[in-house]
Amino acid sequence: MSEIASTIDVFLKAAKANPSIELLIIKSGTAVRSLTTQNYVQGIASGARPDTSITRIRVKTAIPDQVANSASLASKLSRFVDKVDEKGRVTISSSGATSVSVVDPYQYRDEVVAAIVEEVNAVTDALGPEYVAIIKGLDRQVYWDRKGNIDLAFSLPYTYEIIPNTLQSKWETPDY
Repeated sequence: MSEIASTIDVFLKAAKANPSIELLIIKSGTAVRSLTTQNYVQGIASGARPDTSITRIRVKTAIPDQVANSASLASKLSRFVDKVDEKGRVTISSSGATSVSVVDPYQYRDEVVAAIVEEVNAVTDALGPEYVAIIKGLDRQVYWDRKGNIDLAFSLPYTYEIIPNTLQSKWETPDY
């Protein structure tokens, strides 16, 4: 364990020297929190052999607003990991995979809703003033999908129905 602790210290010192790098500990495959010298043990699990232990660390950097070459971001992370000195029997290996995470996806909600309203308005404008739309789903969670190396597409699962504006009431059957 002391070899792992020493390597964690090296990781943390390297990240402190490079403020654009953030280190996270992955516990039980899903829980992610900032890596510290106090919490790294929470991410330690049994290795493939009885005398080994493993811990998973995520190395992260912010994506700037303008990126000319997304491969340079992945290279930056790889170079950071490659420079960390392994202590004792510790072996550092990289999965080689990069992922994109979203900080506060709720901040994109207004933009997504505005795009939905724009689409629905275009349809109702084309049909004329005698039609209105009923939109459902705008209260749902914002989702995102990766589109390319670092680009994301945000969405809300919604539906809309066009009805005549002369309709006084409308019966809805619940979706079960």
